[in-house]
Amino acid sequence: MRFSQRIGKRPVTTVLQTEGMDDDLRSSLWNILDLYIWQREGFMYAKYGSGPGDIDAFSMALWFHFFKRPMDARPNRTSKVLDEIRSFFLDANGMRFTTS
Repeated sequence: MRFSQRIGKRPVTTVLQTEGMDDDLRSSLWNILDLYIWQREGFMYAKYGSGPGDIDAFSMALWFHFFKRPMDARPNRTSKVLDEIRSFFLDANGMRFTTS
């Protein structure tokens, strides 16, 4: 929060987003994932040699446990896997997760 918001000179746009995410928050969270996960050495492609990196095991678990889709329906190329994850993340408007 900026100083001007804390002292009441400017309104606070959103304090806590409990019912969903606005576009600013969603983009910021995606950028954090991009900087610290997707761009991490070895995540998209293996560090040495060719082939997929950690994204392969990550996407298998994601497809199986979260998306509940057949794992063989995942795209073959790692960049396409990330495109699908990105589309889901950025388009998940109003999606609510509950814990049991």
